[in-house]
Amino acid sequence: MIAISREESIFTCRSFRSAKPTLFRAAFAHGWNMRLPLHHATFKERNLPTSRFVCPIRPLSLQSGTRPLRKCDYPPLPMKRSIAHSLILLALCIGWGQGCEKNVPPAPKETKVEMKPTTTREVETHQIEISRPEAKIAGELIVADAVNPTPLAVIVAGSGPTDRDGNSVAGIKTDAYKMLATDLAKRGVSTFRYDKRGIGASTTTVDESQVDLNTFVNDLVGVVRHFEGDSRFDSLHIIGHSEGGLLAILAAPSLDAESLTLLATAGRPLREVLEEQLAKQAPALMPDVRRILDDLENGREPEVVPDVLMGLFRPSVQPFLKSAISVDPAQKLKELKVRVLVVQGARDLQVSLKDAERLVLFRSDAEFLTLPKASHVLKDDPATELPQESYTNPNMPLSEGLSDTVAKHITKP
Repeated sequence: MIAISREESIFTCRSFRSAKPTLFRAAFAHGWNMRLPLHHATFKERNLPTSRFVCPIRPLSLQSGTRPLRKCDYPPLPMKRSIAHSLILLALCIGWGQGCEKNVPPAPKETKVEMKPTTTREVETHQIEISRPEAKIAGELIVADAVNPTPLAVIVAGSGPTDRDGNSVAGIKTDAYKMLATDLAKRGVSTFRYDKRGIGASTTTVDESQVDLNTFVNDLVGVVRHFEGDSRFDSLHIIGHSEGGLLAILAAPSLDAESLTLLATAGRPLREVLEEQLAKQAPALMPDVRRILDDLENGREPEVVPDVLMGLFRPSVQPFLKSAISVDPAQKLKELKVRVLVVQGARDLQVSLKDAERLVLFRSDAEFLTLPKASHVLKDDPATELPQESYTNPNMPLSEGLSDTVAKHITKP
């Protein structure tokens, strides 16, 4: 049983190892509109004797307008842990909706901070806020050379509540984007990485039910255009990770970017990826999955969504799904004329080499880098199945060769 109340902003639970995973699990199963997608590192179900725990998670983590918090009986999920892990990764990979905290403090005013470059260049760091319709986008600009113009690469985060550094309130702690930005600065490439609307220091005034794929694409277009004509930069580039790669592909026709770098980016339509992964891990759910996907693909609202699939197909994310489910990333990439680099880790459990190969098939002129031991977060990981340490250990370095290859691609004449 899970007992949750707003009294003193304290949540309590019974029968699980900790309150935090219990709250995640309840939200996942019952479709509460929380911006705390599950992650394998925090999902630890245990059949322990009944106990009482206190979880100091405050109501700010719940969006307004969600289902009232209540006491509810929750039966064990009728599937193996590996299946649950797969569903969790899918929820993270697809990246629906916005962040959990709308009323976050505004981004700091633009400041100049001196870094410790490995060259004689003077490197600057600035906190930037960009106004968007119904949102303010906050991010960090690293100018690789304060004297001479450099290329500028905008780093686009992956799905879910992933912030500008590659971290998430869902338990993911990688610092991958921050590390990449630092490495690129040492190699003469400036970067701007930002929190998507509703995440981190970026704010929004709309609920996730009012957001679709084009919302995030238009935000990216606005971010890149903010730097057009800036004399500090001699060219503009986009680096997209996971879902951020899809956003980069879709935004490129509206921009004058010289190159795209696609890191662990799906090369097939979302429906195909979902069906393939769920068929392997949860074949018993496939009749429901196909019915729901058919409805979404045809612009209909599914009449029934089983509790076990509510985390993936809850009503508030269905508008996003309808807009994204049939988009073919490889076909869209084929239509572009910009230079392309595709990077894929062989130990990625969210996006496969099959996806990267399809992107390259449609763009035969693209550069292609395979990282033999890299997980989805661009770090070498000894594990080839869940859990992977790279998701939760920010001290692990980026995979060897990643930063060099990206920098060379961007600075190519």
